[in-house]
Amino acid sequence: MADTGWLTFAANTGPWTSGGNMITSNDGYATETAENQKHILSNWGASIPAGQQIDGIEAKYEIKTICSWSNDVTLELSWDGGTSWTAQKKFSGATPVSDTIYTVGGAADAWGYGSWTIAIINSTTLFKARIDSGTMKLPACLTGQSAEIYCDMVQVKVYYSLASVGGIITKQTWTP
Repeated sequence: MADTGWLTFAANTGPWTSGGNMITSNDGYATETAENQKHILSNWGASIPAGQQIDGIEAKYEIKTICSWSNDVTLELSWDGGTSWTAQKKFSGATPVSDTIYTVGGAADAWGYGSWTIAIINSTTLFKARIDSGTMKLPACLTGQSAEIYCDMVQVKVYYSLASVGGIITKQTWTP
């Protein structure tokens, strides 16, 4: 099995402030203060060769807050330019107060969508990721302050292998 390595997006749109800052882990943050705000990331620059099948997709994101609280920041993927989305994936537990990288999905995880293709993944417009600020369940430590989520990075990795074409493989010998 091969993979694309960690891919970064080239286009982003949505309500998060400075959404382009989610491209790398460099302490330059995208921020959001409202609940359920969805920011879309696309044009991942994948270049999977022909003849491969998609085995799974892994994503990682780095987030923190100013005060730890229960939050459900989620990621989801689209295969059709943002019309349809996979089920949401999220970390479990309280949102951390220091930069923490969470990984969701994996080498054999299709995110509930079984028809990923090379054309979708390599597309600059079809394959998208969406980060959602979730429901902000404010703790006492934020009394008098606004809640704010900081996201430093979102990246994806796509796993693939040679597509099975069926048939019989026979041993061949070469004689000079």
